[in-house]
Amino acid sequence: MKNKATQRLELPEISRIGFGGHLTSVKNKTHHEALEHALLAGCNLLDTSANYMKGESEELIGAVLQQTQLPAFVVTKSGYHQAERRKLQFLLDRVSSNLLHPDFLSNRISVSRSRLNGQIDAYLLHNPEHYYTHHPAKPQQEEFYTRIQQAFEFLEQQVQEKKIRYYGISSNTFALSTEDEKVIRLKRVMEIANAVSTSHHFRFIEFPFNLAETEALSPLQQGTSLLNLAMEYNLTTCCNRPLNAYVPEGALRLAYYPSPADQWEELSPESDSHYFEDVLELLRKELHTQGEDTDIMDFLIVKKLQESWMHIGNPQGVTELFDEYFFPFVKQVYGRRIPSKDRLVFGRFYQKASHYAAREMHERTRRYQLTWVDQGLLEPHDHRSLPVQACEYYLRSGIGHVLLGMRNKNYVTEMKNLFLPLSSSDTKANKTISVTDGIDVRK
Repeated sequence: MKNKATQRLELPEISRIGFGGHLTSVKNKTHHEALEHALLAGCNLLDTSANYMKGESEELIGAVLQQTQLPAFVVTKSGYHQAERRKLQFLLDRVSSNLLHPDFLSNRISVSRSRLNGQIDAYLLHNPEHYYTHHPAKPQQEEFYTRIQQAFEFLEQQVQEKKIRYYGISSNTFALSTEDEKVIRLKRVMEIANAVSTSHHFRFIEFPFNLAETEALSPLQQGTSLLNLAMEYNLTTCCNRPLNAYVPEGALRLAYYPSPADQWEELSPESDSHYFEDVLELLRKELHTQGEDTDIMDFLIVKKLQESWMHIGNPQGVTELFDEYFFPFVKQVYGRRIPSKDRLVFGRFYQKASHYAAREMHERTRRYQLTWVDQGLLEPHDHRSLPVQACEYYLRSGIGHVLLGMRNKNYVTEMKNLFLPLSSSDTKANKTISVTDGIDVRK
């Protein structure tokens, strides 16, 4: 009997729902509790990246696994490092910014293993298509796939040295049409893997998939769907962004924000205009106090808010806009400690903008949900939450594993009935369905 602390799960034992670590941090107690709760509930697939939260996501997983001694399958990634770019500049210069270079990957694997207490079960090249951003005029396909081959050769060595067990690719373009030369061709990737080793360990692909973005079911990969190709090649498929979609109207959240109906009913663009005017008055007054004669409306962030603060349509977008631009701007204007009464005005403005965004997102999500019911993707009388309905649809559609950002215990509890691994005898988990190009996909 293996010791639980060192037990390595096999692929059929991995839970269908994975814990997505994108916005998780070792510094957040709620994230600790959510991850531990997920592990205890049977969610043993943990997905992270060296880039997530500047490494704090990997540190969270390492800490919780060390504390709980529970078995898990850990997936991490490398190749997308804006957050740490300054720290990595010397290394980037040495490899000519080739994020697939063996020397770069070696460094990243070493750092990730340190954070994860030595456990990396699958190591993915993270959005390698960003290579093409350096060649916007003419894609250099042969050089790109040569870099993929060099990375695979290195990763096979890492498998032999028992530093990783499998490897793969996480790409935002996998499910898109290969008529675009910058979209990664899975057939070409498999040819490379087989050329590297007839017993290669390329096993994982990760890509966006949700109710609004179902391209992986369509024959866009050189005439075949991504999911059917993955089945043919015996690959493990993981979808990310399962509840965050992009539609013509903008961002779409496939979940309903808690509905403060009383607050939403009170929203009125005409009567609420004073929230922005109150902010302008404070900023103008502060500029005048400091002897500045610049018109407050000359600042780009102020113009942006004047045009759109009631119509951002995405609560997360509101948070990012205020945290990254508006609040730092306010601090710069004041150049000193902001009086508490002024902070209340700025805080109320932020809260009101969030309410408008939540209401708009709620209404947009409802419209799309009714469309998906009409299309037969969702059942009309299913009273479970939209995230549960959506994730069950993904699993029925042939997606192997769904990666969810379950950052609190309530979210984990809501999803736990879908955690069962592929090896489960549950007939629902082993259902065969047909996808668009007529080949059955077995779950």
